[in-house]
Amino acid sequence: MSTEGSQSVPERTEKTRKEYGPLVKAIKAVGSAMFKMGDALLVEFPRTKVRWTARDGAESTESEILSRLGAQAGMDRTTLVAARNTAAAFPKSVRLVSVPFSVYKALQAEAWADGGARRTQIVEWIAEARKAGTLTAESAREHATAVRIMRKGVVETDTESESKSK
Repeated sequence: MSTEGSQSVPERTEKTRKEYGPLVKAIKAVGSAMFKMGDALLVEFPRTKVRWTARDGAESTESEILSRLGAQAGMDRTTLVAARNTAAAFPKSVRLVSVPFSVYKALQAEAWADGGARRTQIVEWIAEARKAGTLTAESAREHATAVRIMRKGVVETDTESESKSK
């Protein structure tokens, strides 16, 4: 046994790694289901629409509808929104089947940057990182942070240049 923090952790052996097979399969199934849910939500509740009118004429906001839907399904509204927005940011045509939902979720906000112009670059980065064997949800979050910082620096530099030229 080894210790991590205050917990005892069994030594990793070939046998324990093999025992994780069913767990890994279940985790991958959840990620796949998140995309299926996101795709379905995207059809019913597109990102471009803000209000919906029910048959009785009552209007509801996206937040109200997704909160009710989430309560019925036993999920938080933010989980539904994240699934829908991730599916919208990365349509089926650009997704790699072997890449987990968590990677795309970490990068979805950046895919919308500059009117979606960054999506191609992000998809290329995903493919390269997967090929290099370095693609994880953590590396995707780090990449998103780096892109955000770089983009912010470019915007600030452009703004400073414009104000100096006046």
